[in-house]
Amino acid sequence: MGLNEELQSVLEHNPQPLVPDPDSPCPALTSPVSFYDKHLDQRLALKKVVMLPSVATELSKAIDRIFTTIRDDNLVLPGVNYGFPTLESMLDYLEEGPVKDAKSVGQAYMAVTGMFANNLASMLSLHLKAPRWTSAVRFLGRRVARDQEHYTLVEDFAPEFLEPYREPKYYGMVRKETWDSMAETTKRDLEKARQKFPVLAVWQFFFVSCEVEAAFRHMEKLAEMDMFRSQTFLTVAPEYLPANIGLPQSLDAVSTPWVASILPHLSKPSNPGCTRSSGQSTVSTGPGNLLRRSKRLSTRTAAEAKRAKKFTTGDGVDSTSPSTTNSKRKWSNVTIPGKTTMADATDGLATSILQHAWARAVERDSSFIVFHCGNFERIAFRHRSSQTLFISELIDVTQCKEPGYGEIHVALFMAIIEDVLDRTQQLVQSETEAKSPSKSRKRKREERLSSEGNKRPKTRAPIVLEAQAAELAVVAKAIADRPLALLKIHDRHFNSPVPASLLHIDRQAPTDDTVFEPKEYFLLTITSKLGAGATGDVHSATLEFHISKTALTLTCERMTYCLRLRLKCLRCLLLQYFIC
Repeated sequence: MGLNEELQSVLEHNPQPLVPDPDSPCPALTSPVSFYDKHLDQRLALKKVVMLPSVATELSKAIDRIFTTIRDDNLVLPGVNYGFPTLESMLDYLEEGPVKDAKSVGQAYMAVTGMFANNLASMLSLHLKAPRWTSAVRFLGRRVARDQEHYTLVEDFAPEFLEPYREPKYYGMVRKETWDSMAETTKRDLEKARQKFPVLAVWQFFFVSCEVEAAFRHMEKLAEMDMFRSQTFLTVAPEYLPANIGLPQSLDAVSTPWVASILPHLSKPSNPGCTRSSGQSTVSTGPGNLLRRSKRLSTRTAAEAKRAKKFTTGDGVDSTSPSTTNSKRKWSNVTIPGKTTMADATDGLATSILQHAWARAVERDSSFIVFHCGNFERIAFRHRSSQTLFISELIDVTQCKEPGYGEIHVALFMAIIEDVLDRTQQLVQSETEAKSPSKSRKRKREERLSSEGNKRPKTRAPIVLEAQAAELAVVAKAIADRPLALLKIHDRHFNSPVPASLLHIDRQAPTDDTVFEPKEYFLLTITSKLGAGATGDVHSATLEFHISKTALTLTCERMTYCLRLRLKCLRCLLLQYFIC
């Protein structure tokens, strides 16, 4: 067949139905909402779900626009023999037989649709004049989910930009002839985009099951609600509101045809910029504001450290150490939920799928989300400023017509590329505007003075370490008998709306709600992630607890905390704490 026929067959392609293995031990899907998802800053959380039945039609318009450009500019595309991803060649990589779990579903998509969609989208969006059908984008799997024998949900597959071409060449780079055919502005945008957005979108593959298909259908009911209700921790702690912290800069695309098509569907906010119901005000996320805020914080922190007074707590902890301060925090009773309350608060599977996918998109700073369970699919678009998720109608991937499933996904990849490049250009422009000479000089001078003030003679290191070890031993003893730990996260896009409550295993999980006094719990605030490994995620944290004898608060900074949430490590954690 010629190019036109091959191109038409790819765009009209609908996958064959996937049949689940009846003997598969793959478990039923449970709520995918993770521990971290519940700590998402409410200024970034999902607030509204909106149905957008025209998603497939709007996306496919990109194909029409690019073919119009090709005709008007008299461009000639490479022939079939120059690397065109024919269906016949790709179907050879598709495994036959029933699928065993969600990973098999993802591999089936990647082998055919994912292969030709990223190739055609890259060619049509980035390098129309390339001599061969090659791609600057690849769709592949990188481990995200925890290791399992059988997966009910897989998030490992996603598109990403290839490395820019340079010598010496190695695997994972854009081909030389493709790179040379790009405009210089496109090259620069791609290099910046790859640095800022390592992963371009969110794909969630589910095992083929009636439960997942029912959840996909139920998403339309969520769009009928005035407000999306996210799952949160059920701890009642009035004094522990979200912190007023800056947010990572995250922008919506403004000049893409796709965004223009959804603007009429956006509802206007009632009082933009007003204080939210949670008691925290919306913070501007422009780069200038973040720079000014970080400067204020560093100045205030240094001043408070100088004003710290000596005192000895009733528990014998000397607060003259740099890791302890006399805080004026107000402590109140805390109520944790019992088994009955937690059972009554269980939300539906569709709600948890959307909440988790939205949180993953916030983490990656992605706009597009794809929910795919083999035979059915929904495409979603995340609009940041309105905290709205637009979802498509339920797509039967085996029965798509005008446009076909292949055309929908080629156009989807094109929309993803356009969206990322648009947001990259905005970020680069805002960073350039924020780098004025005067601000740069001030930052350098402050950093130099700060580093000089922190220098200590090397001979003091053993003495300091010994003192810190002794102090931590006393602190550990002081909180050892406290049955409850409250945990908050203040890091990047995390700003706990409600603290998680962790009850020591020595205390039986209560059936009814239980009240704890300040002397019975301590507060742990995670401030940054240091790394992840086989034993869990390691964070820096601040520990605070109330000392009833002196009515003072002891704060221990520069703590290191290991949060064990992987399957094997969670068992270890549950030997010590219940998570409420």
